[in-house]
Amino acid sequence: MKRNALTLFQSATKTATSRAQSVASELHVDFGGIGVKTDIKIVVRSVEEKVARPTSTPTTTLQLEWEAVTMPRFFPLMKGKLAVYPLTASETQLDFSGVYKPPSVRWQRR
Repeated sequence: MKRNALTLFQSATKTATSRAQSVASELHVDFGGIGVKTDIKIVVRSVEEKVARPTSTPTTTLQLEWEAVTMPRFFPLMKGKLAVYPLTASETQLDFSGVYKPPSVRWQRR
């Protein structure tokens, strides 16, 4: 995961989309009844690994961002953190937290 995090996310997104149309790999917005959509670009900003200690489990944390591939100023920008750690020998916990900046906020900062 640490060496190929971006490839892993891109593959998982495309695979999930091909399995079920309810999983989105693109962003949609309506302008006056006209729908506009674009693919998303995922960027892995950092990967941090914490080793197991007597009072904690090993954890891998990824800092992520994604935005529209085309016309990014018309779509939200998402920034998040994904933490991955084992619960048992056969179960893994995924914790995701994040925030997004709506298009109107992104217009003001550029």
